[in-house]
Amino acid sequence: MSTPVPISGNPLRAILEVSAALVSSTEYHEVLANVVQKIGEAMSVWSVGMSSYVPERDIVIFEAWWCEGGISQEDIDYIGTVANLRERSDLRHIIETPGVQVESITDADLPELDREEMTKWGVKTSVDTALRVGDEVIGILGVEEKRFARTFTDIETDLFGKLCDLAAIGIYNARLFRRQRERSRHLASLIESSRALSGGLKPEELFATIAAASARALDAPRAIVAEYDPAAETLTPRATFQSEPVEGYDTTGSAEAVDQALGDRSILTAGTPVVQYISDDDLTAAYRELMDRWDEKTVLNIPIAFRGAPLGVLTLAWTDRERVLTPDDLALASGVAWQAAVALRKARLRALPHHDGRPDGGQA
Repeated sequence: MSTPVPISGNPLRAILEVSAALVSSTEYHEVLANVVQKIGEAMSVWSVGMSSYVPERDIVIFEAWWCEGGISQEDIDYIGTVANLRERSDLRHIIETPGVQVESITDADLPELDREEMTKWGVKTSVDTALRVGDEVIGILGVEEKRFARTFTDIETDLFGKLCDLAAIGIYNARLFRRQRERSRHLASLIESSRALSGGLKPEELFATIAAASARALDAPRAIVAEYDPAAETLTPRATFQSEPVEGYDTTGSAEAVDQALGDRSILTAGTPVVQYISDDDLTAAYRELMDRWDEKTVLNIPIAFRGAPLGVLTLAWTDRERVLTPDDLALASGVAWQAAVALRKARLRALPHHDGRPDGGQA
């Protein structure tokens, strides 16, 4: 069987094709999909995969896939899968080693872990490299050949390296564009929620507005606003937002002990947003059970407090895949929680007799 060659045997055309893919869309995931397809066609391989690297958590997240044989539902479901580098020395090696790395199932010195992974997925030959922008590693891009053990020429591996250099810059720019767009959306959401919460809403309307506004702001499919009762040491859900309702998830009005509701009482008084990922090794057993029960991959708990006194918790959850939350996301969440705290404090004070409704209790 002859060895496949790049598009028309012309590396320049391959580079132009990938360059065009990088500017074909402003949508981050569309850019990824276009890039992996063009690199797959250029290298004439069976499949191409791209993962992003999150150094803060020491993980990679599988983000894009192309296959000559077509993409299956299983392939689609795999997107968003998280690999912990503490358990994947093969991926860590790719990230920490400069240049292009080629492995074949026929290599006598192939590390056993790599051989197990290749055998598991039916890969005969793989070519991988870390995507770098300057000194920063932003991900991994790899091509695979499942049809036979393939020998890649120096020309082909050199072409692959050049294509990945282009892809790294394009993907990095797409991330910057997405971040800027999210910042604009965040600001608009803060303004919108501020106006809504300052409108003298009834308590039930107030809670519903907080849940819906925070979910929209951070593109979360689920949100719960729970009010804290310090005397009973309970949290009571006052409003629930769900983009796709799930039976049993909405427990509005049902008080739960703080430990049972949060799995970790320290969240209530943390003072800052607390992010939990299903892949975290240090999740408490109680909280992992909560996340597993509702098939949640990322949960963000934002304490609602006024002048240090806890009033409740705003919880956002993502279910389709782990949502890596940025500092901008957490700043927005803190802003919404502060607005919620002030509005909730006002609502409580209005309920008191002979009170002017000022959040400071009418005292300067």
